[in-house]
Amino acid sequence: MTNKLKQAGISVSNEVEMRRLLDTEKIKNVEFTRLLEQKKQEADQHCKDEIARISAEREKDLSLIRKEFGKKIRSVQDRIDALEKQQDEMNEKGLLYKLFHLFEVIILSSEIKKSRHKLKKITSEKNDKLKEQSKIFGRKLLDVSQFRDDVIYDIKKETYDAERCVATIEETLKSNDYYGAVAELRMIDFLKKLPDSYYIVNDVCIKLAKSIRFNDEWISSVQIDHLVVSPFGIFIIEVKNWSKKFASEGNFHGPYNQVERYNRACYILLKDYFLVKLKNIIACSGYLSSNMDKKYTVVRSLENVTGYILWFKEQIYEQKTVEQIVKFFEGKINDAVSW
Repeated sequence: MTNKLKQAGISVSNEVEMRRLLDTEKIKNVEFTRLLEQKKQEADQHCKDEIARISAEREKDLSLIRKEFGKKIRSVQDRIDALEKQQDEMNEKGLLYKLFHLFEVIILSSEIKKSRHKLKKITSEKNDKLKEQSKIFGRKLLDVSQFRDDVIYDIKKETYDAERCVATIEETLKSNDYYGAVAELRMIDFLKKLPDSYYIVNDVCIKLAKSIRFNDEWISSVQIDHLVVSPFGIFIIEVKNWSKKFASEGNFHGPYNQVERYNRACYILLKDYFLVKLKNIIACSGYLSSNMDKKYTVVRSLENVTGYILWFKEQIYEQKTVEQIVKFFEGKINDAVSW
């Protein structure tokens, strides 16, 4: 209905649908917010449970490591204690004894040295195991934290999307763009009531091969709200939603200039192929002031546009030609038009 709605992925065809959608989205948003809060609480509880489980698992693993290496360390330490006791006993027997048993002294000293080195190695392995286990524990905690962060991020994004949908609809309902779009939809509803021999082409965009100066302005393309192609002529319809202030000021140059540019573009598009009979209409929703009709453009309220179109009775085109013009428009409106 408007660009903002389209960008937000919201598709509605009239004001009633818009307001109904807004009410629905508000209700959904309340329930959605409740569900997201529940989801956050569940994520928090999941993290607490996981941290408790990982902590218990870590303590168990650390206990097993300490137990495993504790046996090895005690075994080596017991041997060191026994060897050092032998060494002390030799030292107590004096220097002469040690000289007579020098080989045994050397062997004993070497065994003590080897055992101490072994004890140091086992202790180092134990510390390495404990460090590695701490790293594993840290990585698991990071994974749990990342899981929670991902859940929170998703919740924030979903909350933003839901709130944006409501905000976009509310903003659109207050915008001039919206009231213009509503007027265009109302105009389409009126035009649909025309006889079958009248063809309606909406949102016509004509691109120009090069910019030209027309009515003191440079233009490169035109976008026409509605075209009606009939046996009695071609009607260019520009829909406007005029405020009371705008209507009372009477500064209507812009809209007339605009529809005249549209007329010029259509004339250039058709002149080499068909007899061109174009009529300009400003279809107004809102306030009208008197004496707004110009030489080449009439102003009518939305509900009176079809009456004006049906007022023309002089046939200009055969039905076959009408269909050809419609197809011509449909085939050319996206092509560049040479001036």
